[in-house]
Amino acid sequence: MKINYRYLVGFICAITLSFSASLMARAQLEFVNVETKGVGDSLQEAVNAAVAEAIGRVNGKSVAASNAINKVTKSASDGKNKSFQSSTDMQRQFSEATNGVVDSYRVLSETQNERGQYVVIVDAKIAKLKLSASASRLKIALIPFSGSEVFARNFSNSLVGKLVGSRRFTVLDRQNMIAIAGERSLAAANALTPVSELARLGSTLTADYIIVGQVEDVDSQIREVYFPTIKKTFKIPEGKATVSFKIIDVATSQVKFADNTILGFDRDSFEKAMGAGMRPSPDIAMAEIASSKIGTKILDAIYPIMVVSVNRGVFTLNQGGDLVEAGAVYGVYERGPKVFDPYTKESLGRTEAKVGELKVERVTPKMSSASLSKGDLSTFDDFKVGRFVCRLETPAPSRAQQNERKVKEKIKKKKSEYDDDW
Repeated sequence: MKINYRYLVGFICAITLSFSASLMARAQLEFVNVETKGVGDSLQEAVNAAVAEAIGRVNGKSVAASNAINKVTKSASDGKNKSFQSSTDMQRQFSEATNGVVDSYRVLSETQNERGQYVVIVDAKIAKLKLSASASRLKIALIPFSGSEVFARNFSNSLVGKLVGSRRFTVLDRQNMIAIAGERSLAAANALTPVSELARLGSTLTADYIIVGQVEDVDSQIREVYFPTIKKTFKIPEGKATVSFKIIDVATSQVKFADNTILGFDRDSFEKAMGAGMRPSPDIAMAEIASSKIGTKILDAIYPIMVVSVNRGVFTLNQGGDLVEAGAVYGVYERGPKVFDPYTKESLGRTEAKVGELKVERVTPKMSSASLSKGDLSTFDDFKVGRFVCRLETPAPSRAQQNERKVKEKIKKKKSEYDDDW
């Protein structure tokens, strides 16, 4: 019975990279020719060893790759060594067995050593996965949070969106792995799929960090408040939730960052989350608010916002998207030398000294612009990228707060005009 090597189990990738959820992180293929030597008791074993070595040189050693190649057991019917050089059927079987990683090969020379073993030199054409720039970022995967089902699901989805929007991470999908694997299997089983495309199907990105967490004590309510002076009743949403999470280094299982946050949701935060004309359910609004706060904490712990340019009083920050809002105020800190723990000798980071405050004026998907609201502009005369970081101090005001401020300004102006008249 003829074996269809597309279904070989155990070799999903000779290249130990894992599947990226983002199309931007899709790997591009390039082919590399490698000359390698193989030794075996039979000519086929020697060729197998040489091809496995070629894969290892290009994409790293893989036991699964060697096992898959060893399953290719077809021998030349006439027993002549040169039949291996031109066997297109054998080439195809190697390609299928390695999911397209081995595009082709040819035997350059063949000898036998003093032990009677075959020694071959093979020129193999190996597919190498070239990752895009976005795939070279720190790779992070969010495991869906446990706890209150609706809130946890909405929160996890929203947090993924915030991390993707930060453009600091390659965010890997861990919520739809079954669907992704199923679609990949269909493509691999399709006889029309080119062998060069099979290597892409096995290219998945593995996470550097994973985020795990839990949500508890989720509660929301609508409180009615009567104002006797205007004889009106207003419905005011309120809520609370506790979110705990950890960022774990996959390679070492070390917890790099952990936090337990008790979140309160008042009228202003609900109003900001709902936006103009939007009226989502309290759970969805709370999940949106919580994801912004937790996303900001994660970003601040790993990649604090930096000032990347100062030009005529305009400060450019290297962060935009959903995690930065116009009207927010950030403290600006000048970074000093590294400090070390006297016990563990580990770096504690750099010292920071506050030198001013910035108010965000404009936000784009990739960056934001701000003005100096407190501090001396001359501090930044000798500006260097990486010298100043920003920490959020005051979130952007909600529409209700903005309207309230405008009303107060109008009252103050009217009072001033009234005083002038007198």
